[in-house]
Amino acid sequence: MKKVLILLIAAINFGCSLNNSSGRVSFGRLVCEYEESPLLVEEQTPRFGWQLHSTENGFGQTAYELEILDIKGNTVWLSGKIQSDESQHIPYTGKDQLGAGEQYQWRVRIWDNNDKSTSWSEKSFFRIAPDKKQLNALWIGAIKREDSNLPGGRNYHNVPDSSEKGQLWRETDPLSRRSIYLRKSFKAQKRIEDAIIYISGLGHYELSLNGKKIGNDQYNPLWSDYDKTVYYNAYDLTEGVKKGDNTVGVLLGNGFYNEQG
Repeated sequence: MKKVLILLIAAINFGCSLNNSSGRVSFGRLVCEYEESPLLVEEQTPRFGWQLHSTENGFGQTAYELEILDIKGNTVWLSGKIQSDESQHIPYTGKDQLGAGEQYQWRVRIWDNNDKSTSWSEKSFFRIAPDKKQLNALWIGAIKREDSNLPGGRNYHNVPDSSEKGQLWRETDPLSRRSIYLRKSFKAQKRIEDAIIYISGLGHYELSLNGKKIGNDQYNPLWSDYDKTVYYNAYDLTEGVKKGDNTVGVLLGNGFYNEQG
């Protein structure tokens, strides 16, 4: 049997500064929890990192300042100038807990050996993972296990057709053995500012929006002991959802969740 779970949710610097645009120094690979623009940050005190590129010999960082902003550009936390040459594993130390399921922007600037500051880096994004209350979708699928006439358990291999269990396999509903395609249409009354989908499909799925595959990964979600743990994934659909009619599609296969044959 196959299952799928879907939830659509819906500078100006004064004083001395280094000129980022001149090529003397630039920022690269802005990461949060080791990823660029992650959509599922489970840490309540996420850690940030950046790379520095400079054409100046002997250039080095002596201090940094990190800022987190909400999606509207309001400052949520400003670290202040921190004397440190560290540029990785920089933790969020704000007093307020970051909101579950919320998206944030962040940026950084640094000071060099001569105590001259750069301008702010480009903004990067991250999203805090939703809490359990927000993940309230229900499993859907073609048929339920009790309707499939499948033998109990998940781990049958090479059952001979002549055996008693082989007869049980011949009596199963074909929908329990083939990949199925699920579709759901919806209408956006206006331009969507923020749309993210959280999805888990057992055993593997391929997600599409308006006929276009979402993401470039394969064999999601990760394998697990499905009786204990089921992983899910997140995709940003903001650019893909159009005003008017839209359709979400899922191609769903058994994978190792429902091994047969």
